[in-house]
Amino acid sequence: MPIDFYPIPLSATIKECLLRIIREENQNNPPGHPTCMAFFPLLVSAGCDFYELLSLYSEIEPFTEEELETLIDLSPNPCQKLSITKSHIRECIPRWTATKFHTTSIADAVELVYVALTNHAVGIKVLNSNLNPKNLKAVNDRYILLTGKSQSLFFDILRRQTTLFERKTERKRR
Repeated sequence: MPIDFYPIPLSATIKECLLRIIREENQNNPPGHPTCMAFFPLLVSAGCDFYELLSLYSEIEPFTEEELETLIDLSPNPCQKLSITKSHIRECIPRWTATKFHTTSIADAVELVYVALTNHAVGIKVLNSNLNPKNLKAVNDRYILLTGKSQSLFFDILRRQTTLFERKTERKRR
């Protein structure tokens, strides 16, 4: 089914186009986002920054398991592999601002990630250290946990780092 929205001018950025497509698909097509997901591998292969794309794509609600696996397969190789402990999770979050605009407290953020990892909860969790709507230029450390059936990856968007949290029955990465 084609997406029905006003024409996007050719001068629009990729980000503007994707956000519009994501909004439209979130409203009209859940579950599944075939148009958005068709663009992701094309944009990555064309050289677009995976972390910026993932940050945009984290606005998709909800992901199907197949879509999550596609994102995992396209993700950069992890810079580290860690076992699932609260201290390892905390190591992956180098900065958490003391502002009222964060997702939650750092302790609660670590607990949220820990529970998702230990329960093998398939899905995506986004944590923001300073999502200030009044000051869009304020530094926001964004962290994304992407958990599929096979792997759990934690992304530090600002530092462009990927961490693999090893499961007991971890499947080898392609």
